[in-house]
Amino acid sequence: MGSNELANLIHLPLSPNREKAPGDLLLPTPSSPPSRHPLHLQTRRPKVLLLVLAVPLLVLATSHVAEWLASDPPNNGTIPFQPSIFPPIIPHRPLEPTLSVKGFSTACADRWISLGELCPELKGAWAGDRGPQIDIVLSVESQIVNIADAADTILYLNDDAFVMRKLAVSDIASPIAGPVFRMSRATRLPGIAPENTFEAGDSEWRGLHYTNWLLDQRFGKRNRPYLVHQAKSVSLPILREAQGVFVDQITATAASHFRGQAPLEVVSMFLVLHYQIEKHREALLWSFFFGRSDLDQDGFYTLSERAALLASLDFHSTSITASTIRVPRPIRTTICGFSENYDHVGLERPKETSLLFTSADGFSGFLPPGANPGSTPWPTFHDDGSTRKDIVCEIDVHACFGDAFTSSSPNVRTPVVDAFRRVAHTNPTCGDCIIVQLVRKSGSKGLSAFLPPPPPTSSRRHPSTPPEVAAVGLGTSSYNLLDFSLPPSPLPIRERCVALIQRYSYIIGDSSSTFIQGVSPNVLKDALSKMHSEDTMPAFLTINDDLRETDPESTIEAFNDELHRWFGENLGLKTRWEM
Repeated sequence: MGSNELANLIHLPLSPNREKAPGDLLLPTPSSPPSRHPLHLQTRRPKVLLLVLAVPLLVLATSHVAEWLASDPPNNGTIPFQPSIFPPIIPHRPLEPTLSVKGFSTACADRWISLGELCPELKGAWAGDRGPQIDIVLSVESQIVNIADAADTILYLNDDAFVMRKLAVSDIASPIAGPVFRMSRATRLPGIAPENTFEAGDSEWRGLHYTNWLLDQRFGKRNRPYLVHQAKSVSLPILREAQGVFVDQITATAASHFRGQAPLEVVSMFLVLHYQIEKHREALLWSFFFGRSDLDQDGFYTLSERAALLASLDFHSTSITASTIRVPRPIRTTICGFSENYDHVGLERPKETSLLFTSADGFSGFLPPGANPGSTPWPTFHDDGSTRKDIVCEIDVHACFGDAFTSSSPNVRTPVVDAFRRVAHTNPTCGDCIIVQLVRKSGSKGLSAFLPPPPPTSSRRHPSTPPEVAAVGLGTSSYNLLDFSLPPSPLPIRERCVALIQRYSYIIGDSSSTFIQGVSPNVLKDALSKMHSEDTMPAFLTINDDLRETDPESTIEAFNDELHRWFGENLGLKTRWEM
């Protein structure tokens, strides 16, 4: 990659002779041939983008320039970084297909979503040169969406994060399942409204609570898992979609040069990963409420449609009255055999990732009432050989659906959007339990119970036609103000539901990782001494520079010396973007 190409990717004018202005960060101009790097990734198509913010000595950070970088002198091949010259965030971009949609025909997408089965014609579809590709570029967090000609998925690293073991593309993302997310189920954050915000210095915590509050306004209130502090897989089309929804808040954040300087800051990675998870959940419920249960697609439920909806949830009664649906534990096989799907399409299985959950089993955020998230596994509901029929949740019909919906009068016409909004957002535990019930009714694999019946043969499109690119609920960041209708289309509603669900597919995974809190040279040395060979390296490493401003210069120098010694021994070959 030449210097002009790099400048185009990050939307910066190439002016290496321009003087450095106060406060500028320095972006190195690549001038030497590429060199090998410990991260070894296949380079195939469709593309996956490896976004590197610091590997390992890049002076470009989303928060701070680390202490061990601050003394590095500038050289003649630098480009000053000024946030003010970046292009503005575009609020209304055209929707783009995600990696999990590309490569699927309409017929194969339907089979994959409804039955959890891959078409025979996808055999080897992404093998060899047809598989996902890894690109390497430079950027900063608020401007990732402006990278020209970028890939479908990026692997994002902060300035203190490193990839230390060889990865397969499927460790990052795949066309059959979307990006791989890594998060802590035990550590869950509540949303905190702006008027209740707190002082957190230059840490991320105030921004995380504010970001979760924004997600509460859009999707309903819940505590959401903390993202593990390591490399993050992000769908670029979904990032652009999310930034369009939260454009005002993200634009305000982009004006903050360093973390903690603005009173309200969005943590973009927390926002977009949970946005995708919530949008998949919303797509499942939308398909059931709008696509499957509004039989005549007029936007209203008749008495018979309301009764049929409840019957599909296993509510059987002679009249619609307040009652409870008890939901047994589903028995699923999706996660147990998922690696075979990689084999089918010709992708290498993940090298360094254990699969914990796939969105093909519903909503990752489901917790049985009263459950401890730290000791409760992800809701794969895998078949462990037992025959138990544990009740995992209950649907209170009256509380979840309201008086109008449960009325037995044939004259009551309930707006579909009211029932959907009440279950999906106002009372999110209702929506969570409904998803579990429909996952159970879909059998051991697939999501068929969420979908409308197949259309008549005469109205179907050619089976090889790509799925539609469409989304709902993009107009504003408040669910109370949203119109959840899809734009008019002659396409069958089932096809549109399948495309919507597949768009937001994702996986929860776990990889070996080490987090070093470098509070002193001795702590750093002790931690690094345990990683001296390939066998002792984690897949992901994070080194936090946590020295205090009051530490003496000798302590800082000793810390620097230890870092540079370890880097020289383990990451000695420079890549093109390093100083």
